[in-house]
Amino acid sequence: MLYRIRNLGTWLSMKKSTFDANRDVSTVHQSRLSIFQATRRPRHLKREITTPWGTVKVDGKLGQNHQDLLDSCFAVAERVVVGEDRRIFIQVDPYLLRKKLHGVPYQRIKEWFVNLRAATLLINAKNLTGDNEWKVTGIVDEATKSHKTINVARRNGLIGVAENSPRHYLRVVISPTWSKLIFEDIGTNYRGQLDLILAMKCGAAQSIARQMLGHAGAAHFSMEKLLASIGAEIGNRNKFRVIHSVLKEAERFKIAGIHVSESLASIGRASSVPGKSGSNRRAFPELTSSGPGNASHIPGKMPPS
Repeated sequence: MLYRIRNLGTWLSMKKSTFDANRDVSTVHQSRLSIFQATRRPRHLKREITTPWGTVKVDGKLGQNHQDLLDSCFAVAERVVVGEDRRIFIQVDPYLLRKKLHGVPYQRIKEWFVNLRAATLLINAKNLTGDNEWKVTGIVDEATKSHKTINVARRNGLIGVAENSPRHYLRVVISPTWSKLIFEDIGTNYRGQLDLILAMKCGAAQSIARQMLGHAGAAHFSMEKLLASIGAEIGNRNKFRVIHSVLKEAERFKIAGIHVSESLASIGRASSVPGKSGSNRRAFPELTSSGPGNASHIPGKMPPS
């Protein structure tokens, strides 16, 4: 079924979002509110996190691997469009998605999508929700095989592959409530640093990198306060163990423009936040280019189911 978007330009002009799916992979409040646990081994938890940017209550199993998956979907997307029901539809080559995630088994990716669908959140952040509290019932509505296929022989440039050896696209549908968060939030462009983040073995390090790269220009935080803001579970017994794990990623932090030490984390570079560095393109502009990692946004059409 195809949906048609009416008055898309007028509707988007009323939005304050700067998220551009051809450039951004996340938004600032996803990291600043510590929605995703600062670990690669999350547990199903009911937790409440309060940060200087707001409060979020999470009921679900959401970790840095789940954010890796969401970021990677936008990073390798071939098409990203908005439906009439204001849900975001992403068309992804599953092979490129798995490759981006360093060869994670498809079964594990399916499990992560199930967790993203099952999670519920209550978000209260004045700069995002005003005086209201938003309820997010599931981040992803569905992740299913599309009937549209990829010509494997053409894509891989292989000789001898049969013409009838297609690979199906993956069709990822973002829930209306999470789509609303993206529409209302500010996009962050750490696409160029995403591979560094995905290569990190420490979930706390990934969470720190995402939060630091979401700040406008230079930023300095004490390591202890930063670990508390990302929701890392730190007591006297494991505090130094977590910091040691973070410092193991110092070289990747350095390449990303972030300095980390036992007591401090700092960044001093051009902002990845649109509007803070002179860029303020509206969400989902109409583009003509397409291809892996260069999504084509086609208002009025949606990826086939």
